[in-house]
Amino acid sequence: MRNAALLAVAALLTICGCKSGAGGGTLRSVNYLPPRDSQETLARLNRNIDRIEGAVTAPATVSVSFRDNQGKARSINGYDATLIFDRPRCLYLNIKHPLAGSIARLGSNDERYWLTVDFEDNHNLVWGTWAALESGQARPLAVPPDRLLQTLLFQPIDDRLPGGMPPQLVEEYGQKVLLFQRRNPSGWVYVARRMRLSNQAPFLPVEINDYLSDGTVVMTARLSDHQPISGTTDTWTARSFRIQWPVEEASMTLRLQDVRYREKDYPFCTFPEDWSGSVERLDLTPDARSGP
Repeated sequence: MRNAALLAVAALLTICGCKSGAGGGTLRSVNYLPPRDSQETLARLNRNIDRIEGAVTAPATVSVSFRDNQGKARSINGYDATLIFDRPRCLYLNIKHPLAGSIARLGSNDERYWLTVDFEDNHNLVWGTWAALESGQARPLAVPPDRLLQTLLFQPIDDRLPGGMPPQLVEEYGQKVLLFQRRNPSGWVYVARRMRLSNQAPFLPVEINDYLSDGTVVMTARLSDHQPISGTTDTWTARSFRIQWPVEEASMTLRLQDVRYREKDYPFCTFPEDWSGSVERLDLTPDARSGP
């Protein structure tokens, strides 16, 4: 009887939530039952993302490998970095050399994305507009900004990929997997994205793989060490990311040491208009109104 009463109280708290102590907010409990279908899975993932209220920041350690404009292999291994993000697309990733200070910055705002490298013989700014990228009118960037933002799971997940169909939730080897499908030019359906979920609540993605219609792997991402944002109990993010973009011959390992809401309010995703090094624009059909 006592156990039954405790279970009833637990169920009530899960449904209604309870008031927190210091923060005065509502502690929304994690749903410990696995999602039943794709619609419920997406709803849960997007509820978690929607709870991010304001800019988040984290000290980080990052390793990146890529090819520069001349096709030369470059790498940055185990450098300290700072990550700041605010929805919908305000990103700042500043990578710092132990002696030289800031050497690379990956950034974006609602209109543009960019990468600056300022180290040794590289003093380059590469940038493009989201409009051109999303319409297929942009050359690739070494670290694809759209796929990076999708992998960090700071943005809502659409119920289908562009030109695709609603996902299916299947079970593979005892784990839930979301399959996002598209049709190739011949009309055949193919899997464009596989999102494997954790078996543990709150059932967040632990692996994301993207494919072209011919089976070419565009991205593989491993996400781990999911924790609530500091000061919250119900808004979760991964702390560790291992991402590869085989087509671009690029990879990134990102370890977030702590994720918390940002207290400072100065701008952090302003396009570097005053860059003094070389500038390369990725848009294939530049709009004269959108800058240099």
